[in-house]
Amino acid sequence: MMKTKEKRIKKLKRVHLLPHLIILVVVLMLFTVLITAYAELFLSLLLQNHLESSFQGADALAERIESAVGDADEITEDMLPRSLKDYGLFDTEAGEFILLPTNPIDTENLMEYGFNVGTVYFDEYGMANSEWIEDDIMNPWVFGWEFINADYKTFFNNMHNDDDAVTSFNGWILKSVLNDKYVLYYSTEMTIYVSDIRYFSVFGISLVILVGIPLILYVSMLISTIASQRKAARILYYDAVTGGKNWLFFTERAEKFIKNAVRGKRKYAMVSLRMERYQSFCACYGPVEGEMVVEQIKEILEQAVLKRKEAFARYAEAEFGLMLIEENPEQITERVEGIRKMLVEGIRERKVDFNMGICEVTDRITPDELYSNASLARKNVQEKATEKIFRFNEKLKEEQVWEHFMEENMEHALEAGELHVYLQPKYNAKTHKLGGAEALIRWISPTKGFIGPGRFIPIFEKNGFITKIDDFMLKSVAELQAKWVAEGRNVVPVSVNISRAHFTRDDLAEHICAIVDAAGAPKNLIELELTESAFFEDKDTLINTVEKLKKMGFAVSMDDFGAGYSSLNSLKDLHLDVLKIDADFFRGREENEERSSLIVSETIHLAQNLGMTTVAEGIESAEQVEFLAESGCDLIQGFYFAKPMPVEEYIQKMEEDK
Repeated sequence: MMKTKEKRIKKLKRVHLLPHLIILVVVLMLFTVLITAYAELFLSLLLQNHLESSFQGADALAERIESAVGDADEITEDMLPRSLKDYGLFDTEAGEFILLPTNPIDTENLMEYGFNVGTVYFDEYGMANSEWIEDDIMNPWVFGWEFINADYKTFFNNMHNDDDAVTSFNGWILKSVLNDKYVLYYSTEMTIYVSDIRYFSVFGISLVILVGIPLILYVSMLISTIASQRKAARILYYDAVTGGKNWLFFTERAEKFIKNAVRGKRKYAMVSLRMERYQSFCACYGPVEGEMVVEQIKEILEQAVLKRKEAFARYAEAEFGLMLIEENPEQITERVEGIRKMLVEGIRERKVDFNMGICEVTDRITPDELYSNASLARKNVQEKATEKIFRFNEKLKEEQVWEHFMEENMEHALEAGELHVYLQPKYNAKTHKLGGAEALIRWISPTKGFIGPGRFIPIFEKNGFITKIDDFMLKSVAELQAKWVAEGRNVVPVSVNISRAHFTRDDLAEHICAIVDAAGAPKNLIELELTESAFFEDKDTLINTVEKLKKMGFAVSMDDFGAGYSSLNSLKDLHLDVLKIDADFFRGREENEERSSLIVSETIHLAQNLGMTTVAEGIESAEQVEFLAESGCDLIQGFYFAKPMPVEEYIQKMEEDK
């Protein structure tokens, strides 16, 4: 469960940027390739359209030169038509110009300029060549240009007039003549008009819109996704009550601190801090006031207590976990006491106090396990009113390990028959005859041996397993009683404890009746014992259940009478059959013996007047038996007569008592 939770949290916090970035780069590359390809295509088409007439003119002039020269081996200037005055003719064999071009380019360096990088050449198809070597000089169509004029304002200010020129280029077309012996430098001018740029712009803008808008939307979506993920992470770590970091954030930081502590980098201690009687505080002042106090606790811890390499967070209600640097045990105890005093003094509007448990980080455990140890120490504080701080120790750890063992094995123990019914006889105070018995549970483990009820009953009461124990005991006793009746034995009523946890059932009376009926036992042989603590739960439900049980034929008794604080009030409201006097009345200091005897005697008389049978438990001496007999007590249960015993021994007692 814990690993699944961690995976879900990591999945929520993780932002998968790599796939999005790859897609973005691919789209940008495609966009760049499309724009580049379009620009090259446009330029090629533009040059092809504008150079076509110039190429035709160069062809025509070359034909005129060849016609004028005829069959002559050499060309002289006087052979050439006057129309060549704006052009040049170069003798490739002699390596010199016959006619110099009148273009403003420096004619002395024309060859060097024309063949150097910096001039762009185009073949007859208008396709750009990055370089041009001398071996290619006879390529029939070659063009080089020089940028001479640009009027960008014309384009932006006069886009309505397609005939307005935007820029012009001067250049030369190189045409081989007379069997490649001569090269004609044909001067030309190319002009780009608004109409040319408009077509290019409209198509280019359309391309940008078609590709760019989806690209922008995708980038916006990516940014929004990242922002949403970060917002989700902030919410994930947010505590709505304190406005600070929550327990999830705390455990993640605490895990890092634990690693550092195990590696010996820094010592840490976990502190469990809880405001005493917080629920009572909320009941008196309201939940809003309660949350304000919790927020105050958070502010005091945040501003005045914690160092940089420490952390804290609210665990639940007014309960906080703190991960503090520990220099030594004395230092951390003093510091925690200082924190407690600071909190008490900081919340002056209300009288509050705090319990705190400390657990030092000694080995690699999870933050939740560490906090559980600190909380276990804090709960021990509640049993010691004079102490407010308690450290986790090995004894507490052993108790925790034992409780864990109990909870892991309780179901198996019940199914495997490790739980056994023991019976403690009850004897008549005057005749000393067997008058009843109480069913008690014992655990005989194959690994732990004999386990007394005091070591597992409190754990079962806390985790709710006690209700299954109740059912097991009731069923076992009912089956034994039914069997003994069938065998004709000296059967007496046997009492079975019903825990307070069972009274959460509205149909408890029907549930008990069904178990006993299924075993076939007479109901008058089953006595149901209720502890006095059960009377502090839902009083109306308890009274209703007791009345139902009595009508069904069961005897109902109150166990441990006198151990609580409202025994007489319970007798007033409940019509019980049996009253069991608590064993503590028969123990204690000698100076209180007279007062105890008076109370017991009067209690017996009170029960007799109410028509109740009285049972004194925990009796260990003949003097106590004699006193109870004189006082009119009906039954006595205790070590004086018999200890709790297995069923086989109890059967012998029944046989002996015939």
